[in-house]
Amino acid sequence: MTRRVFIIHGYQSAPNRHWFPWLKRELNKQNIPVSAIALPDSNNPDFSRWQQTLAEQIGTPAAQDYFVAHSLGCITVLHYLSTHARNRFGGLVLTAGFAKTIPTLPELDSYIGQASIKFSELANLAPIHSIISDNDQIIPPSYSLHLAEQLGSSVCMIPNGGHLMQSDGINELPQALKALQAMFDAV
Repeated sequence: MTRRVFIIHGYQSAPNRHWFPWLKRELNKQNIPVSAIALPDSNNPDFSRWQQTLAEQIGTPAAQDYFVAHSLGCITVLHYLSTHARNRFGGLVLTAGFAKTIPTLPELDSYIGQASIKFSELANLAPIHSIISDNDQIIPPSYSLHLAEQLGSSVCMIPNGGHLMQSDGINELPQALKALQAMFDAV
């Protein structure tokens, strides 16, 4: 079966921002199909609409499916995968992830509160890798580390990467490509 990679952006973002286009190009060079999913109205995320978009774009996760998510995209895909917790998937790369409310972003509290994540089930379904910046000014690194611990995830700490966005000077994220490649090679 052909591998598929899905990139899931976060709050106030889009598939053509940050390092997402670079990762898509790098994977396409290996003839790996990539879907960078455009979640509707990312300035005002609606939990149900975002879940419906994932359902339409992904369908039922399968063993050849790999997911790369950033920020609010992490909790979004974790909930989605939790609704399919009996289905193995290929792997998951979380960047600047979190799974609890952020004091500086109260506008996301309702969205975050709707997520239900089956941490132990997901940890046993596929390899999970977390990429975290040590000076993320939006998501405290301790939140990302806590999420990684809950999922039994391996961790790559990036010095001075901010929130891993273009505005932080991050237009490429080789750590994400390396994590995916390790997952591909392990099969």
